[in-house]
Amino acid sequence: YMDVFSSPHSKAYRVKGQVTLSHAERENFSVRKGDVFFTRTSETVEEMGWATVLLDEIEDAVFSGFVLRARPTRMYLDGLFIGYALRSERVRRQIIATASYTTRALTNGRLLSAVTLALPPLSEQVAIGETLSDMDFEIGELEAKLAKARQIKQGMMRELLTGRVRLV
Repeated sequence: YMDVFSSPHSKAYRVKGQVTLSHAERENFSVRKGDVFFTRTSETVEEMGWATVLLDEIEDAVFSGFVLRARPTRMYLDGLFIGYALRSERVRRQIIATASYTTRALTNGRLLSAVTLALPPLSEQVAIGETLSDMDFEIGELEAKLAKARQIKQGMMRELLTGRVRLV
């Protein structure tokens, strides 16, 4: 669930959990590269219906019963592009609008099938996905630099406020 919720793309190195399943369960809950997973339910509607796309093949992997799996039937979808597109404001509004409410916000395959997504040609999807992925990488580097600068500032403040360092 948290793998789906936390990122538009899932990769093999992030998958940590292990379970013991029967052969039938492994068949029913199998995963393949390109599969799309959605959070099925949440305490709030804003946390329901988040999606991630599996970018790697993972041998003998299965998905949790707390998520929904969509398996594209045609190969004109780029995984990077779809992962970002399904988290766009336009698509998120549609997913939230289709949700049902009991004690928790929830969605299902039938409700999600009402969501529409504009698809450019595959070559454009690839270009968009790569550009957004590069931007995410750059943002991650900047966030790491910011975190380091904040740590340095905290250390300097501690030194100044305890009197270990004095300004003249």
